[in-house]
Amino acid sequence: MKPNSVAGTLSATSSDSDTGGINTKAAVRSHMNEAWIPLECTDCENVWEAMPAALPTPDAEFECPYCGARDPLTSFVKTPEGLQILEAFEE
Repeated sequence: MKPNSVAGTLSATSSDSDTGGINTKAAVRSHMNEAWIPLECTDCENVWEAMPAALPTPDAEFECPYCGARDPLTSFVKTPEGLQILEAFEE
C-alpha cells in the first residue's frame, strides 16, 4: 500500500479482518476527514483540492472560486476516487 494513496488506504480499511475488528466505517470517515479531493473546472481549467467536510453534497450546485462557473459539484471532481470519497462522506 502506498502511504499517500487514498484509494489504497480506503481499500485497506474496508474489511474488519484488515483493521483488527475496529469499526471500519468510522476508520474510513476519519481518514476522509484528512483527505483532499482534487477538483477541476472544465470552464477555466484551474485545478485545486478541497477537504470533503468543506464541500456541499455531491449533487449541490457548486461555484468555481476562480471563474464563477456553476455546475453540480460532481462535475468538478477530477478523479473517480475523489467522487467515491465525497459520496461516502455524505452517507
